[in-house]
Amino acid sequence: MATDVQAMPTDPTPDAAYPPLASYAVIGDTATLALISESGSIDWLCLPDIDDAASFGRVLDHHRGGYFTVAPPRFHSVERTYRDHTAILESRYETGEGVVTVTDLMVIPDRRGLHPERWLIRRIRAERGTPTIRFTYAPRPDNGKTVPQWRDHGTGVWQWRTGKRALTLLSDMAGAPSANGTVDGGCRLEEGEERQLRLAFASHDALALPGTESVEPAIERTERFWRDYASRSTYRGPYRDAVARSATMIRLLTFSLSGAILAAGTTSLPEAPGGMRNWDYRYCWLRDASFLIRAYLGLGYHDEAKAFFTWIMHATRLTTPELTPCYSVYGRTDIQERRIDRFEGYQRAGPVREGNGAVSQRQLDVYGSVLQAALLFAEAGGRLERSEQRRLRRFAQVAREQWTLPEKGIWEMRGPPRHYTYGKAMCWSALTAYAALIRRGTIRDDPAPYEAEAGRIRDAIVRHGWNEERQAFTGAFGADFLDASLLLLPRFGIVEADDPRMVSTRQAIDAELRRGPHLRRYAEGVDGGGESEGTFWACGFWAVEGLARAGDDEEARSRFEALLADVPPTGSLSEERDPDTGALLGNLPQAFSHAALINAALTLKEASS
Repeated sequence: MATDVQAMPTDPTPDAAYPPLASYAVIGDTATLALISESGSIDWLCLPDIDDAASFGRVLDHHRGGYFTVAPPRFHSVERTYRDHTAILESRYETGEGVVTVTDLMVIPDRRGLHPERWLIRRIRAERGTPTIRFTYAPRPDNGKTVPQWRDHGTGVWQWRTGKRALTLLSDMAGAPSANGTVDGGCRLEEGEERQLRLAFASHDALALPGTESVEPAIERTERFWRDYASRSTYRGPYRDAVARSATMIRLLTFSLSGAILAAGTTSLPEAPGGMRNWDYRYCWLRDASFLIRAYLGLGYHDEAKAFFTWIMHATRLTTPELTPCYSVYGRTDIQERRIDRFEGYQRAGPVREGNGAVSQRQLDVYGSVLQAALLFAEAGGRLERSEQRRLRRFAQVAREQWTLPEKGIWEMRGPPRHYTYGKAMCWSALTAYAALIRRGTIRDDPAPYEAEAGRIRDAIVRHGWNEERQAFTGAFGADFLDASLLLLPRFGIVEADDPRMVSTRQAIDAELRRGPHLRRYAEGVDGGGESEGTFWACGFWAVEGLARAGDDEEARSRFEALLADVPPTGSLSEERDPDTGALLGNLPQAFSHAALINAALTLKEASS
């Protein structure tokens, strides 16, 4: 038998109010995701979908954000692992009273029968001794705007309703709501005893509450989903564990209801200490398309690649013939940026933003990314509908007509539009990919005009993108700053990896932007921002690809292994990394970073064979 006790965890000290981002583990159900700290606190969860307002947002405001903690009141150590090849987190706490394991998962939806729209399970088991477990349940829906008033059903069920929305906590431990909108409770466990908490959310009239008997089938179904996903990977190359974990992270960011892949699972985690470079990445950036399609196809995930490509073709219908840089999970572009002033920001580094102003920018690289993705999809056996062929033709026409225009570039730099070299290269890629689709018989059209224009783009890149004084391709025509995105030129075919100009470019980038195995995207001050940036995970992996393509397999592997050594134990990568402290910077998990890791591994495998 268990002895129930009432308890409230002690408020952390100010220094511990914001845990390091590297300490957060990620769970999710492919519609939304949660971040869980080492102390067992869910500090980020948007409901019902990943781009909705946060119900638990303490990662952005320790006082107003909302959280859900399940852990011993005091513990000596914690060891966290994912159950093999799944997104099910197991946290093993060593305490003075014994050992307790907390298993956390978001349940993969079952389309049959009546089930919660979203639900999360936190199962506790005493492994040794008689440990005490405590919980504090303090959601703050609507990005911290709402403090719930709980209806206590007296049977371990606490519910908050507003309109058609309902948030329910079910527990087999004693607890009690407080006036400040929290539910606190806990118990002392006997060795071998299990307890559980279930969070259920509904945004419509039909509210299904998961009974105790439904927990084990839900866990089994969720575990089966993730194991099946892992088993479908055809990757048999080196570094399989790192590749598999990154594949899981990308699947967590793949919105199953539409097929979209989100850039990241969070908003406004600062890219630079002190804030300002804080953006909402809970949208789909088309710049990521070819990287993600290559990663999925390279690992054998044809169904996910097809779903993503189909989503791209569906989402872009309303903006054709032009493409916007980002779309919502359902293909909307009405995602204008606004500030959430009630949140102070992670480590008090605001502002916190919702929406993203990049939606209105001209970014020419997206045309190359989408047409590359189409070519990869077709080469893997995918079939293009007639309407999709017509749309791709119009995208190619825009790239052909607009490549001479200035734009904001892949990095969305501040200041006026410029003639960014990467954008020109991606327009070249758009036209050559479209011509390849024609020549392989996928699309009926004349390839000659597109190939001729591609030739003119390449000539312009070689003439205006090359800086003789720096002996490198530079970030914009006529400019002298270096840009790590140009490490990708050999992948596109603009120049060979062992071409002396590319070798010299790599050397210049290493000399100026490298910190260990990591790279900055460009030097400080280039974009006009006053804040110090970190190194970009993706850029480090792009360097690995470039070295492998140039035949320097030993150096490529050495750098790749050094990068992997810096990946946090949770396996979740952000966009950037502080080169001095090793802290993660920016939103996480970041699809761009994980796709770069996978693609680097694929390139290493191809180079070795």
